[in-house]
Amino acid sequence: MWIPLLYSSLSLASATTYITLFETKSVNRTLDNDCYTLGSLTHIWCITEEKQLGENLIHLEEDGYASGDVCIPKPPYHLKRIKSRKIQNVLPFSAPSNIRTVNVYVVDTLVDVDHKDFNNRAEVVYTTRMTGNYDHGTHVAGLVNSPNYGVNSKARILSVQVLDDNGMTRWSEVIRAFDFISKDYRRRRMPAVINLSLSGTPSRVLDKAIEELFKQGILTVVAAGNDFRDACMYSPARAPYAITVAASTSENYHAFFSNFGRCVDIYAPGENILSTLPNDKHGYFSGTSMAAPLVTGIASMYLAFNPFAHPKDVREFLLTNASKNQLPTTHFSPNRLAFLPYDDYCPPMNLFEPETLSHFLCEQ
Repeated sequence: MWIPLLYSSLSLASATTYITLFETKSVNRTLDNDCYTLGSLTHIWCITEEKQLGENLIHLEEDGYASGDVCIPKPPYHLKRIKSRKIQNVLPFSAPSNIRTVNVYVVDTLVDVDHKDFNNRAEVVYTTRMTGNYDHGTHVAGLVNSPNYGVNSKARILSVQVLDDNGMTRWSEVIRAFDFISKDYRRRRMPAVINLSLSGTPSRVLDKAIEELFKQGILTVVAAGNDFRDACMYSPARAPYAITVAASTSENYHAFFSNFGRCVDIYAPGENILSTLPNDKHGYFSGTSMAAPLVTGIASMYLAFNPFAHPKDVREFLLTNASKNQLPTTHFSPNRLAFLPYDDYCPPMNLFEPETLSHFLCEQ
């Protein structure tokens, strides 16, 4: 499959760039000057090397950084946990064969879309280059739709690359990717969810972009971050219109690395999570990056049964159906553990152990 290269590289050079948020009325700027509407009729995002001011300026900030952090490395308990209100031995499951396909935009590193677990239900739709590290994005994508380790094997993965070989990006790259997603979503005319398993400097501009996508019908599920600090100190975790996911352990404890606080919406398993890796391999990662796609998978399952639901309905479903008061302590986060209330699943065949245990990583 031929994928157009939208930009030559992910540049993290030292030159200062700025992201500026304007009201669109009377703003004399063309979209070929690195400005983007994200489908909005009221706002425009511009990326420049000089500060741009004007009467319609809402906010200006230096371009911030984000990363998919890499921490620690057992059976895929994570599916058992989100399928049971209590800690017990519940069989893993697979999605019914007759449900509607939901698109999941994995905004991350590239995804190895040829992995056998994806069964031709994954494609690269946006990239700055077709080379680089595939590990983080592939692991995240598997937790959405791998038949053995994911929540909704009928979801379709749309790989949107923003992270470079070192797992780094700038918010300006994410804004560009969001603009693409807005257009692609309208073109495909299918229900969709965005998974954003990364964390970085606080950005009002990014928060507004997530709000805009929410209003257009796309919910963004994000990682709380891995610094064991207040999630409100980071974007996208602090974004009011995102679902922010903290990480729990196999015993329903707050994971030692996970961020916390009032900006967290929900918990999901994030410690020692088994999923897909490039070249048809599997392995364990830990981090809020692993917790987020489990919630994304649940959201996609809800949309499969409710394809015309608004993001506010998906949000209400996730929070209302979560298991309450399962964690002994949450460090002032809401005590909600992600739960999948659908019962018409059957155990998958060919549940296998990973071919490699060499990835002792802790993803965002």
